[in-house]
Amino acid sequence: MAETARRELREETGLDLPGLEPFAVETATGLDGSPVLIQVFTARWNGDPATLHLTEGVLLHWFRPEVMPRLRLTPSTLELVHRHAGLPAPTGWPVSPREPPAGETGAGPPGRRP
Repeated sequence: MAETARRELREETGLDLPGLEPFAVETATGLDGSPVLIQVFTARWNGDPATLHLTEGVLLHWFRPEVMPRLRLTPSTLELVHRHAGLPAPTGWPVSPREPPAGETGAGPPGRRP
């Protein structure tokens, strides 16, 4: 799995991180409520993400975990990042997609009900 992660990083960003190593396998919750296993890797890179030539996606940016509640992330992804960083679960956010933020269903655009 680490070789796959290295290859994808190289293909999608041009980064070659020989020190990339598996860190943990975490469980997040899928939109349907089922568990989803996520392999987390660790590596070090000292560079400016704005200088990377991305072949997929349009932006790469580093965020401190404390800032991430302001981003558009699924609650289970936000909770996973906090767990990985050794931080307490984010407050004010549900950690289960069964409890989406007010006005959101978790299945479509904000404010739309199925």
